[in-house]
Amino acid sequence: MADPRATASAGAGGATASPAGGASSARLAFTTRGFAGPESVLYDEVRDRYLVSNINGALPGFVSIVDPDGRVVTPRAIEGDRGGVTLRDPHGMGILDGLLFVADVASVRLFYVADGTPAGEIEITTATFLRDIAVDRVTGRVFVSDPGVLRAADGSDRPNGGDAVYVIEKRQARVLAQSRELRNPSGLAPDGTGGVWVADGAGRVYRLDAGGTMRDVARGPGRALDGIALVGSRLFVSERDSGTVWERLPTGLWSPVVRRLDRPADLALDTKRHRLLVPDGGALEAWDL
Repeated sequence: MADPRATASAGAGGATASPAGGASSARLAFTTRGFAGPESVLYDEVRDRYLVSNINGALPGFVSIVDPDGRVVTPRAIEGDRGGVTLRDPHGMGILDGLLFVADVASVRLFYVADGTPAGEIEITTATFLRDIAVDRVTGRVFVSDPGVLRAADGSDRPNGGDAVYVIEKRQARVLAQSRELRNPSGLAPDGTGGVWVADGAGRVYRLDAGGTMRDVARGPGRALDGIALVGSRLFVSERDSGTVWERLPTGLWSPVVRRLDRPADLALDTKRHRLLVPDGGALEAWDL
């Protein structure tokens, strides 16, 4: 029986949605619970597994390993304050040349993917709260978003005007674009030509080209977008206000793929199984497309 949260029909929340039948319905492959604030998921295609970053509240963060059947293989494969590891508030992740890059407040932590041991860090002194990471394997560029917010005592995010997207090349970070016009950039996905797609906190999707110029600005399906994933011509975003994952259709309209989620965060795609991976509240959900 199909999960009622999977849909191909017009959606909610004042979004620009497609007519019924616009996109394929998704099927729930598994839901795995027991995480501690899962914020990002990454498909490690070489080892055919999923990596999940856990914020873990006020305690040090950690990264879990999950197999494609949804079983947690190693709950704390990389854990802050253990084995010489520093990991405070892990968010987005990416893999390049055998290294795992993890966005962690104002630093990008590096670990060897094979065994999770530390491989250094890249401090970004002008950053306030690094959010997502995207890797362009063709150019070797690693992109990092900073929505320009500071975490307040009540747990809310307060804008501070430091909105930026950084690029790392050969372990050196520099600003790709920095402006309030970026409007709290969050999710990132490489565009395949040296630039990066961005989902922002104002509900927009746009592209920063290789030089950092903003292009292809479009209205998204809601207000507060979080994750973004791109495979071929298919583009997906997660929207926290309505708890929906959306797909942008060739017409430019948005169609809901999965609804009634709690807090869908940073998305990933399992390209082997054609599967959308969604951290949601305290769970990881996998949806076959």
